[in-house]
Amino acid sequence: MGALSDARRPRIAFVIDTLERGGAERVLVALARALAEGDGCPRFAVHVVTTRGAGPLAAALGPDVRLHALARRSRADVAALPRLARLLAREAIDVVCAHSHTAAFFALASRPFGGRWSLVMHDHHPPIEGAPLLRALDRRLLRGAAHYFAASEPLAEFARRRIGLPAERVEWLPNAVPIAADASAWRPPRERLSIAHVARFFPEKNQRLALDVAARLRDAGLAFHWTFVGRDETPYGRQCRAEAERRALGDVVTFDGERDAVGDVL
Repeated sequence: MGALSDARRPRIAFVIDTLERGGAERVLVALARALAEGDGCPRFAVHVVTTRGAGPLAAALGPDVRLHALARRSRADVAALPRLARLLAREAIDVVCAHSHTAAFFALASRPFGGRWSLVMHDHHPPIEGAPLLRALDRRLLRGAAHYFAASEPLAEFARRRIGLPAERVEWLPNAVPIAADASAWRPPRERLSIAHVARFFPEKNQRLALDVAARLRDAGLAFHWTFVGRDETPYGRQCRAEAERRALGDVVTFDGERDAVGDVL
C-alpha cells in the first residue's frame, strides 16, 4: 500500500521552545523524522514549531518535516499567540505534541484564538518536588491532555497521582538516541567495554554516580572506557571534571562535550 495522500494523513505538530542541543530536543527530532518518513510509507504529516528561534538541531529534521519558527522574543511576547493559533488552524493540525512545559502552556494559551486539536505532553523535566510552581501549573492545566509521555517513572507517577490522568493516558517513554540502521551489523572485538553516557551535566542527571561506578570498575580490573557526551560547561560539569581528576580516572573516562551527531559516538 502506498503512502496516504497529504490530505488524508493525520497532522501532528511538535512544539518546543527551540531546537538547541539537548535531550528533549533530540528526542523530538527523532520522533518527528520517524513519523514523517514512516519506513518509506509515511502515515503522518509532520510539522515542528519552535516558539523562539529554530536552533542548530533543526538541520537534522530532514526534508519530510516542515519547520516553523515563531521567533517569540520573550515569555511576555503574547503577540506570538495568535501567530501560533493561525498556523495550527491553517495546517489543520490534529495533535499538538509539546516537548517542554512552556511550549505546552503556550499552546494552550493560544486556544482562545482558535484551534481544535488534542494536546499530548512529553515531559522531560526531572524535578518534581523541586519545581513547585511548575508542577502546580501542570496540575491545573494538563488534566485535559489526551496523552502524557514521561521520560521517567517518577514523572509518570506524578501524572497519574498528582495531575489525575487515567493510567491508560500515561506512558513511560525513556529518552534514547537513534543510531544508523547499519550500525548494529558491526561489532568491535570485546577486548574492552565501551560505555557512552549521553546527557547534559546537571545534578538531576547524576553523572557523579557514574564516575563512582567507573572508579569501582577500574579498581576491579575491568577493561573499559567511559565517554561522557553532553554540555559540561556548567558548574556541575566542572565539579564532575574535578572529581574525575581527583580520582585519577583520566585513563578510563573521557569528557567529549556537546556533539551534533551523538549517534556517531555510539
